[in-house]
Amino acid sequence: MKNAALSRYNWNLDWPILRAGLRTLDQEKRKPNFGNAGSVNNLLATAVMRMEARTGHLTPQQRADAMPIPEDFMSESDIAPAKAGPGGAKAVFDDLIGCKAVLQKLAEWQATITACQRMGKDPLESFELNFTSVGAPGGTVAGWGPLCMDSILQGSCCWA
Repeated sequence: MKNAALSRYNWNLDWPILRAGLRTLDQEKRKPNFGNAGSVNNLLATAVMRMEARTGHLTPQQRADAMPIPEDFMSESDIAPAKAGPGGAKAVFDDLIGCKAVLQKLAEWQATITACQRMGKDPLESFELNFTSVGAPGGTVAGWGPLCMDSILQGSCCWA
């Protein structure tokens, strides 16, 4: 994917963009008739369309200088919670039975992170991050866990 983006669009993709693209390709791999090269081409074409829509209001020079962002490479199922903003991760767990304790723990972690940031301390020194995701690969909780952690560490989630 990185080589194709560099050769076709002169994009030198960094790790967050590659991670978003690889996650999307991993989801595509589970569908019938998956072809790696074709899926990469489709993903790049989709990213171009999203980038054009995102940068449409810019001047031609600014559009020419613009680079893609991870959201340009995300699948539709990943974009919805990202757009939900604060409380987006709560929506992920709302329809799952038995996740109240998970939401409570996430809220505690977010409060700890927010307090540490206010005091100028590194939040990661306040608790250990040892996690085990249990369930089938690609399962809802295991699949959304990293998204929730990214949201918590960025301070964009809010559980009430």
